[in-house]
Amino acid sequence: MAVRLSQEAVQDGFAGSDQANSWAHGWVGYQAVTVAQTIPDSETDVTNLTVAPTLVAGRRYKITAKVRVSPNASPIIIFGSLYAAAVVLDSDQVRSATAGQIMRLDLLGVFDAVADGAVTFKVTGQSTTPGQTFDANGSASDKSVILVEDVGATT
Repeated sequence: MAVRLSQEAVQDGFAGSDQANSWAHGWVGYQAVTVAQTIPDSETDVTNLTVAPTLVAGRRYKITAKVRVSPNASPIIIFGSLYAAAVVLDSDQVRSATAGQIMRLDLLGVFDAVADGAVTFKVTGQSTTPGQTFDANGSASDKSVILVEDVGATT
């Protein structure tokens, strides 16, 4: 039986509780960002878009990240990556010719747990235009988020 949590329950921190992590299906990790962070032209962790849930061997997990970005100059290419430990699960890029334009990086990955234990999932960002920066940001109504969901057995 799949258990789904409402967005409000997750945002209230319920997904980080021991009870939420013990369910067979459902959200096992969630983090949201509502403040801006300037990202340079070198790969940088997006602050607070990191989650380290305890995973169960033999389970498959879907990791989704949505990152709101806005260039500080133009033209610019913005690149984002989704990691499981040191392995890149997905990458995305957006291009802009307009400073201040609101765009979104969409990252999606699948991770099969081979052992019980915590795994760190994180989002990084980088401007691939030398010397140019962008803001990875969010607002109360438009958050940047990372979500880890147990989607079932690997077999």
